[in-house]
Amino acid sequence: MRPPPGSGPTHQWLLRLPLPFVVGITIAFTLGPDVVGPSNILDFFAHASAYAALTVAGLVWPSRRAGAWWVDLARALVIVAFGAAMEFAQHLVGRDAQIGDVGANAIGVLAGLTVVRIGRALLD
Repeated sequence: MRPPPGSGPTHQWLLRLPLPFVVGITIAFTLGPDVVGPSNILDFFAHASAYAALTVAGLVWPSRRAGAWWVDLARALVIVAFGAAMEFAQHLVGRDAQIGDVGANAIGVLAGLTVVRIGRALLD
């Protein structure tokens, strides 16, 4: 598999920029005050879209084995575990953790994984 355009040694640092930013935003919204409110569908889309973005950022992170299916799967599983840990951490800040949110996070991870894998297949 060839590397993405512009990801040569001098440009790989650009692919590292999104992940810390998306992780920080995800932590801030997960552990901060509830901004979505009681709507279940909005809450689902907020979780799914955040974890889709987190997954895309995590999967484009450059490494020697980036792009291998097992590396993508391992990174996706780490992101699902991160989502579950964030739900558990909500107890520490006085918010209610919900198993449905973990499911929405996992659906977002699956969506992000699908987008990246299809994108790579189209670019190769």
